[in-house]
Formats: sequence, structure tokens, C-alpha cells
Amino acid sequence: METKFGALGKEIYELLAKNYLTMLAPDYEYDQHRGHVEKYPSFVGSLNVPAVLGWKGVFVAEDDEPEDDDAPSGATALGTIVKPFVHEGFPTRPPHPTMGWLMKQLENAARALVRPGRAPTRKSPTTPPARL
Repeated sequence: METKFGALGKEIYELLAKNYLTMLAPDYEYDQHRGHVEKYPSFVGSLNVPAVLGWKGVFVAEDDEPEDDDAPSGATALGTIVKPFVHEGFPTRPPHPTMGWLMKQLENAARALVRPGRAPTRKSPTTPPARL
């Protein structure tokens, strides 16, 4: 494959093959763990732990190198130490519409209503529904 279509052809073929295999693979299943902080019961956290990779297993790259543990040093266990932090922010206001933006929107709407070569048609409200 690589000699005929090059490296890009090989990548495209592998991508298409993996996408096809995902259609045939079983469902992805996970266990969901939920918890809340004792002093703040409104804060609910959840964690999805994969049980069966299913179709996601098709995309997992198998490396011969051992993976480094991403857990920070000094971590004891899940949920034993908590420091609550609440951040309150507001999104910025959208900009005011300009005359150029408004004209462009009106042109797009007019183009959608009247297409070249066809007259606009409207059904009357008394038209009975079509029967199949």
C-alpha cells in the first residue's frame, strides 16, 4: 500500500480500516463512581472508569514502553483530601451588530427564500395533508 500510494495513502487506509472496525466492535462500557464532599453536598463529582473498551479499543495504540504514572507525588487516595474552590465568572458581552453584519444576514436570508430559477411557493392553510 505504501509503495503505491505513499505514506499518506497508508495513513488514510489505516484510518478507514479502524473506522470500519469500530462499527463492528462491541459497545464501550464503563463504571461510573460518584461522590460528594461532606460539608458541601451540592458539589457532586463523578469519575468514569472503563470496564470494557469495546470500540474505543480499536484506537488504543499499543506501546512497548512502560507508561509513567501521572499521579502526583504525595497523593494518598481518591477523596481523602479536599480544598474547595469556587470560581465565579461571567462571559463577556457579545459585540453590537454592525450595519455590514446586518446586511450580510439579510442577503443570506433572501438567498435562502428565493433561489434562482424557481419562484417562491407557499401552501395555503386549507390544503389537506398529503396521503401516503
